[in-house]
Amino acid sequence: MLAAGGILLAPMTRYSLKELAKATDTSAYTIRHYVKGGLLHPAVRAGQSRRFDDSHVLALGAIRTLRAAGHRGRDLAAKVPAEIARVQAATSAAVVEIVRRPTARDAVDAAVCAAAESLDVSPRGLRAALEAVLRRLDEAGVSAGEAAQLVGRAGTDA
Repeated sequence: MLAAGGILLAPMTRYSLKELAKATDTSAYTIRHYVKGGLLHPAVRAGQSRRFDDSHVLALGAIRTLRAAGHRGRDLAAKVPAEIARVQAATSAAVVEIVRRPTARDAVDAAVCAAAESLDVSPRGLRAALEAVLRRLDEAGVSAGEAAQLVGRAGTDA
């Protein structure tokens, strides 16, 4: 999953300061500066160490994007939450679109089932007949699109 600033996110990853710096191409000094200045929320304590998470990666990407657009100081701090929300919404929409998009196999299965139902035949028998038709068309060098156009015009040629 991509976050703001082109940073790649793995689901629910925990980072040390050094790992976060490496993952986001940001110096540890800069990360500490952002935490101290309130741009980045503090890391969660885990025993004697501090652990950062994906929300920190997202925030650093948002900060990078806003700084590249010329925002600084209070203006930057005011815009970070909105940029994070924008990226999260865009990422969620992209994930939903990927999940909803049917595969080619799903589309073919749905078409075969719809055709079999309208012809009142077995989907298995129709699938075998379609496979034979498509194989012959391919051997003849006719694309499925061309065949569909010619089948649509077949009744008008006779």
